[in-house]
Formats: sequence, structure tokens, C-alpha cells
Amino acid sequence: AQYLAVYSRDGQPDAGQAAAGLARYLEGYLQYTPAPAAGTRADKEIPPAVLGRIASVVCLRAATAEGATQLSGLVVDQGGLILCVAHAIGASGAITVQLYDGSTLAGRAVKMDRRRDLALVRVAGSLPEAVSPATGRRLVGMGERLYSLGCPRNLGVTVHQGTVNGAPRRVQGQPLWMVDMPIHPGSSGSPVFDTQGNLVALVKGRYRGTDNLGFLIPIETILAFLNL
Repeated sequence: AQYLAVYSRDGQPDAGQAAAGLARYLEGYLQYTPAPAAGTRADKEIPPAVLGRIASVVCLRAATAEGATQLSGLVVDQGGLILCVAHAIGASGAITVQLYDGSTLAGRAVKMDRRRDLALVRVAGSLPEAVSPATGRRLVGMGERLYSLGCPRNLGVTVHQGTVNGAPRRVQGQPLWMVDMPIHPGSSGSPVFDTQGNLVALVKGRYRGTDNLGFLIPIETILAFLNL
């Protein structure tokens, strides 16, 4: 590339200043970091601590009286235990579990709590990675950024970002967080993490008629269900 720099003093060209000015300009240009464009800000990128949880997330298919349903789950014990929601599981408790690497296992619900809407599924054999709810974070702040990892619309494990947009409320006697976050069929049971990768909740479902307003089952309810 070619550049032309013109610098004048009292109406007369000053070649020395022109060269120095061009050098300063080029140095500043090379060191310049442009502001991120709208919608691509660095603070909207997925934190590495969240990405590090992906292998502990599984996609589930359950048999119900109405047919097969899809939901998401979290490996909580490498010995074969998966945490998910109860409302998408049929009376038989039979479930097909798809791991992050695409392999599948047969599972069955071994503990169900319809009131808390939580279930434990057991599979034979060991699982690759686990997240212990005992290490989860109990309190989240209004407007705090959270990330769900689940299996919406048969897409495999997908990450969605959202924020807490309301104080905890009780629905049928159970406390739930309200979030502004994409929630689609299959998202129920998705584990939700903070920016540090701490488990804070499970997706219960979405507010009817919306795709971006949902409810979370808080870690306190999960711990009570697991007797931790």
C-alpha cells in the first residue's frame, strides 16, 4: 500500500513533520483495537468454565402415554446417576440417554418427586463427567447472567444465555426463579450455570406463549430432593 502525508507550517510544506506524523499515525493504527459490534460484545461470549461442563450434559428421550418426549439432564454421579425433571417422564420410567459423544445407554428413573418436578435416572456403567449439586451456588442476583446447557429441538447439547429477571416466586408451593432465556421443547431439565461454571438451577419450562421467558428450579430444591 502507498500513503501520502502532507504537513504544513505557516502555509509551507514541512517534510520532516510529515514523515514524523505519518509514523505516529501508522503506529496508532496498528495498535488500535476496534470497539466490538453490537451483539458481538466479548462479555456475551460463553465463559470457558461453562463450556467445560458440556460433557456432563445428556439428552434424554422418555416414553409416555402420549408418545416419546425429549428432555435434558445432568450427570451428577459418574457411577451412573443423572438428574432431570419429572414431568416429562412416563409411568414406566424408561429412558434413552444420549451422551455428549453421541453414544446411547438405556436408563430408568429410580427416584421421582412430582411435587418438586425432579427425578434421578440410573444407567448401567460409568459416565464420562459429573457435576455434584453439593458444590452448587445457592444465591443468584437480579439481572445476573446465566447459561443453560441442554438439548432443545433435537439439536444436541446447546448453550443459551439469559438473565434472572424476577424475584423467586412460588408456583404450586415450590420456589422458582424467573429468567429471560431461550427455552424450547427439550430444554426442560437443562442444568443452568453461572459465569464461573457453578450449578445454580435446572430449567423447569417456559411461560406459555413465549420462547424467552422461563422458570428455573433452584439449587436449594435440588439439594432437598437429593438429601444433600
